[in-house]
Amino acid sequence: MTDPLEANIWDLLSDQVSAMPDRTAITFEGQSMTYAAFGRLIETLSAGLAEADVAAGDKVAAKVGKTPEGLALALATVRIGAIYVPLNPTFGDYETQILLTDAKPRLFVSDQPVSDGHSAAMPLADLQDATFTPPPVTSGGMQPCSMLYTSGTTGTPKGALISHRNMCATFTAFNQMWGISAADRLLHVLPTYHAHGLFMATLCPLFAGAEIILLPKFDIERVIALLPEVTVLMAVPTIHSRLLQHESFTRENCRNLRLVTSGSAPLSPELFTQISAKTGITLTDRYGSTEAGMIAANPAGHVRRGSVGKPLPGVEIRLSTPAGDASTGTPGRIQVRSPHVFLGYWNRPELDGNGILPDGWFDTGDIGQFDEDGYLFIVGRDKDMIISGGFNVYPREIEIALENCTGVAEAAVFGLPHPDFGEGVAAAICPEKGGQIATEGVMKELEKLLASYKRPKVLFLRDVLPKNDLGKVLKPALVQEYQQAFVRRGG
Repeated sequence: MTDPLEANIWDLLSDQVSAMPDRTAITFEGQSMTYAAFGRLIETLSAGLAEADVAAGDKVAAKVGKTPEGLALALATVRIGAIYVPLNPTFGDYETQILLTDAKPRLFVSDQPVSDGHSAAMPLADLQDATFTPPPVTSGGMQPCSMLYTSGTTGTPKGALISHRNMCATFTAFNQMWGISAADRLLHVLPTYHAHGLFMATLCPLFAGAEIILLPKFDIERVIALLPEVTVLMAVPTIHSRLLQHESFTRENCRNLRLVTSGSAPLSPELFTQISAKTGITLTDRYGSTEAGMIAANPAGHVRRGSVGKPLPGVEIRLSTPAGDASTGTPGRIQVRSPHVFLGYWNRPELDGNGILPDGWFDTGDIGQFDEDGYLFIVGRDKDMIISGGFNVYPREIEIALENCTGVAEAAVFGLPHPDFGEGVAAAICPEKGGQIATEGVMKELEKLLASYKRPKVLFLRDVLPKNDLGKVLKPALVQEYQQAFVRRGG
């Protein structure tokens, strides 16, 4: 059996190509491709990359749509030891050029028309016309396989280098924890220019010999129609929320789903409860980051509401406080030691060692606490922490409380400049569909849930919260919009 700590990503996929060549790997737009055919496509694109002078250690930037060929390009790149850099295909020329200038790829591949400024882009189709023999598979392990740009909401995007070991160890661990096997069919509804869709929702099933039903984009009617045909769905809270509102998202329609996961953004306890009540599905939350890789997940069949689960196999977690490791039920900084931690940032020497502690543990910047059974709960991010009147306030704790209040569907908590407290706790809240929120009633409910220093001093009613394309709330945008609130209100 291939060792996931030393393998090239291709090695684990190749195991399935050899073991079950005639089994369907991907179904796309009604057309199915076997593992053998998908393997040949990857080898053909590997040859095309070699013909374009791409070698091990080079970067391949790709601005491609969500197709089997697009997934194969990523796998062909890592097969030959090059580094895959996915770009959002909806980015304009300016956004694209910023990342290309930083990444300095050997090759830029696109499957869409490019402007004169990007005339060096190679069409994806041209790589399939290679006459070269596929180059040999390179070593994996700690060699970089991808560079993922972290969100630029708080500054210049940073390219995080991810190793083969990060990917192979992570997704074999998930398959072990969740029991993903060749008997599964996964409905792929996520974009493939982020780690969640490009790697997790792709490599978990492929490493297990399962079938991927690949949708070119999220289309709620197509998702609803396909749900009875699949056993696994990986999504983000925004998608789960949209499904919840659909009249055909029912127990009967979801009868064959055995595993439905949520990630990339916090899952509210209210959404967890509502989906369970309507469909019988128990959403399985998990936790990770671009830099730390996957850290924890709820075991299949043993999900705890509000928790991101238990450490993945091979992952150690400690919760650090100034007084030492936190005791059960006490918040601390989440620090990890695992083969999933990234290699570092590209071209950012000022960030060398960022997050790596002297004893080799990685500090995530998140705050969490364990319950008595070893389940991890996220309280907030250190950088999001609000210091109000000398008290530390963790936004996620308040968001969970708000989302448990009558009529509140979603909440975002953030700090704003305050003349007396330094920072005042503020919250933007959205009503349930078709409903209304009485802010006075919400404030009254919070009196029973939170200490006074944690309770928001102001609530902003909104129809929607600003989010990125993975459903993460853009809190800097809220801070910018409301930054004068306490000044205007006089505290």
